[in-house]
Amino acid sequence: MPTIAFDCSEEGCESKRMRACYEHIFDGLDFAGDDIHQSVVEDEHICQSNCTEEPSCQFYTFVTNESHSKDKRHTCTLKKREKGTPSAITVLPGVMSGFSLRQCGINNTGCAQNLAVNVDFPGNDIKSVLAPDANYCQKLCTEHKSCQFFTYLTRDWNTDHRRFYCYLKQNNEAAPTIKNKLQNVVSGYSLKECTTYSSCFRNIFPGLDFPGNDYHQYRVENEHICQRECTEEPDCQFYTFANGLYQNSKQR
Repeated sequence: MPTIAFDCSEEGCESKRMRACYEHIFDGLDFAGDDIHQSVVEDEHICQSNCTEEPSCQFYTFVTNESHSKDKRHTCTLKKREKGTPSAITVLPGVMSGFSLRQCGINNTGCAQNLAVNVDFPGNDIKSVLAPDANYCQKLCTEHKSCQFFTYLTRDWNTDHRRFYCYLKQNNEAAPTIKNKLQNVVSGYSLKECTTYSSCFRNIFPGLDFPGNDYHQYRVENEHICQRECTEEPDCQFYTFANGLYQNSKQR
């Protein structure tokens, strides 16, 4: 599952800081040696969480179901080295490796950054709003005072008219109900408890129009300048740029 990360290296971001954590999980790479602890866990994300929660762990390797060594499948090996980096990196099908997320301010219960693709959290709706992608839906959930988790219907949703719908949800009594294998939906959690969360959102969405709500229009060279103009205009919240492929040549 993909993870959300905010890059605030350009103008308009509230926070321009370097993230000390590294969230990527490397499929097919083994961090050989440097072992400090080994256990059997369900998947690589739990292995990553175990490394994060173990004060000594700096990185880890998880053996997947695809490994030829059947007796080692689902083995999570936590690792530590004085220099903080693996002493050996090898290509090995059937394993996944990564680093502790302690510097991300992430813990297993308070901050869940992963997005679950083709997974629905049915019911518990507070409200529905429109969002151009699942990451922005997560941002809306994070900034809503009551939202705990969400389900987003992607641009490929074709069951009915509700594509781009972002359902904000709350259930103070329990975790969300999980419905697997529902195509073209993405679900996830609020990032309120994540110490690294930034409200900056830099994504530009090719081929999407935000129709209506216009209050100013003028010509600029490209979408990045349009984004900057919106950032510098106190009243602007979002924008649409008509590029060279737009059907109305007068509005390109």
